[in-house]
Amino acid sequence: MTEQASTILFAGQRFPPGAKVIDLVNAPVVTLDPLGELPELRVLRIRQTNPHESPGGALLDLSVLRKCPHLAVVEIPEQNVRSLAGVENHQELHTLDLSFTRVADLTPLVGLPGLAILRLRHTRVADLAPLASISTLQELDIAHTPVADISVLRHHPSLVALDLRATRVTDLSALAEMPALRRVVVQRLDVDEAAIGQLRKARPGVEMVV
Repeated sequence: MTEQASTILFAGQRFPPGAKVIDLVNAPVVTLDPLGELPELRVLRIRQTNPHESPGGALLDLSVLRKCPHLAVVEIPEQNVRSLAGVENHQELHTLDLSFTRVADLTPLVGLPGLAILRLRHTRVADLAPLASISTLQELDIAHTPVADISVLRHHPSLVALDLRATRVTDLSALAEMPALRRVVVQRLDVDEAAIGQLRKARPGVEMVV
């Protein structure tokens, strides 16, 4: 059997059927379909060297990821992704980075049992309600999104780091009631100094980046 016959072609490179890690930089990804032939895949990382590049190219359908049940890390920023359909029910998913994509609806994330790191900066996400059911979340980046309300995160048991930079959030009161919070970025918010001062007083142990 030839090498080509026994390997899977994805983004111009070949991977064995038992591949567990795909880590590509500036790869010409036009479809994720070949990943359906890699059921043991645990890490999918596709990066661009220009972090501010607008998502373009072929629309990527994540539904094929249902055939990769062991995924723990999915980092695909700066890709043309609009829907999270396909990510639901991933019991082992720990890290998800969809920064600089067109994703808006977080519903497929509801109830994911192990999601700890979620990066959504420069996306179209406005509603954080689906995250209320993810008690394992430790790091959340929603910088440069239209999010205006973070009340759903009030009393979140595990959230350690939160980036609110350049969002539409004006009420920071929920931050005072996040027991695990240790760092929050509140730059470029329409919030007065008094509110910042109140938060500092209520949570002196939290690093605030202003």
